[in-house]
Amino acid sequence: MKINLLLNKLVAAALIGGLSFAVYGSSPMILPVPDKPTALCSANWREQIPTRTSGVDAEKGLYKQIIAVPVPAVFRWADFQQKSYTLQISLKPDFSESCNYSTAQCSAEIYNLFRNKKYFCRVLDKDNKVLAAGTFFTADDTRWIKLPEPDKAPVNFRDFGGFVTANGQQVKQGLLYRGADLAAWRKVSKTNWQFLADTLKIKSEIDLRYPKQVIDKLNSRLGKSVKYFFRPVNAYNSFTPEQNDLFRDTIKLFADKDNYPIYLHCSGGVDRTGEIAFLINGLLGVPAEKLFEDYEVSSLNIFPRSRDLPYFKKWRQKIASFAPAGADEQKQIECYLLAIGVTGDEIKSIRNILLENK
Repeated sequence: MKINLLLNKLVAAALIGGLSFAVYGSSPMILPVPDKPTALCSANWREQIPTRTSGVDAEKGLYKQIIAVPVPAVFRWADFQQKSYTLQISLKPDFSESCNYSTAQCSAEIYNLFRNKKYFCRVLDKDNKVLAAGTFFTADDTRWIKLPEPDKAPVNFRDFGGFVTANGQQVKQGLLYRGADLAAWRKVSKTNWQFLADTLKIKSEIDLRYPKQVIDKLNSRLGKSVKYFFRPVNAYNSFTPEQNDLFRDTIKLFADKDNYPIYLHCSGGVDRTGEIAFLINGLLGVPAEKLFEDYEVSSLNIFPRSRDLPYFKKWRQKIASFAPAGADEQKQIECYLLAIGVTGDEIKSIRNILLENK
């Protein structure tokens, strides 16, 4: 039995409010294994990035297979001959905040866990007695988001967060998502629209497409309650006065906590979106190798990209030119953003919103 875990905010479950739990003969969970990272996406994904050189089969006009497939965390416990079980998963050892899932089986498959986190889990019987308990930690995998109907979902859809910074903090997850245009490449189903609005609770859409690609520049397709920001930045031609203003105004949106959770996209979620992701995560202190990996991981969808592409290298060199020689990526990006009009207070606000202690 598959159960989708929607842990984008990990709010407290009402079912456990005010209850106490007896523990009798509790046994460890069979799965997940506590000392082995729990994978969140298809195996060997890092090794597959360099093999992705073309996104389209020119003869058939078909996109190559998307291999960035989110996989579930598998939970299994002994068969206690119960008619129903409740699986609880929490980031807190006291389960003061948890997600609860009911199942008639002694196993479950859970999607959309946060990356690079330690979790606590336990199984309860109908009387809220603990039958099995354990801990596990998730792998440092890209957090691709599994939507209810994957074949009718935006491509290249993933979480910005989860990276560990150079000073040991972590970029928060569940606040900032990136991907392709919501209506391009696939026809998105109503169920998936509702998932974005109701489950991920997207409050703002930042649309980086060019004007000719956008029919309605006033409203988000997620509904009128979602704030819509149209910012037609120009990928890799980013340093004209007009583009400096557009990049400045785009970055400023991330300094307002009332805009979150945010969905950021261009057409394919690769170039324009990749630039903004590089700037934001770099500003937060994500190490260079992880910034480049995040840029290249779009290759596992339909738009291969390499850090060695001439236009990307030229764009990076221009960003670096705003800082003193030898400065790291975080300092380079900070100097660039200050130069185009992002304020120090706004940079501080972005860090306060998006960083947490590991």
